Amino acid sequence: MARAYANTYNLKLSFSTRICPEWTVAAIVDGMQTYGYDGVELRIGKGHLHGVELDSSADYLGSVRKQFDVANQAVSCIATSFTFCNPNIAERQKTIKDVKQCLNLADAIGAPHIRVFGGDIPHGLEVTGVIDYIAEALEFAHDRGIIHRDL
Repeated sequence: MARAYANTYNLKLSFSTRICPEWTVAAIVDGMQTYGYDGVELRIGKGHLHGVELDSSADYLGSVRKQFDVANQAVSCIATSFTFCNPNIAERQKTIKDVKQCLNLADAIGAPHIRVFGGDIPHGLEVTGVIDYIAEALEFAHDRGIIHRDL
């Protein structure tokens, strides 16, 4: 049913490794082929067995990309838990540094997108002030032309 709907509207089906954290890259590729998925969102920072992380070696990331390329499968997104709502500027700067590193990781494995979050409004802070933190933190992405906003 989902495949028929996707074909009708020229959509591509993806899933997140959040549902299969124990799968290796080989198992992900096999699962994509077995179940008819077009892409996968690799979740990082949670110790998933696919092993793609910010500190992964260039050699490992190259081998991951090769496995997806050989199978003609796509990494549609790198899923993070990064948020930008912390009122502490040093913490937001660290997050920006991590996001920039994640963009390099995404490039290395051919993922066109990364997922980040604005985050929850910290207790006792005004919404508009926190939105300003988030906008300021993401300004680097806008300047690089990489902001994507889902509607």
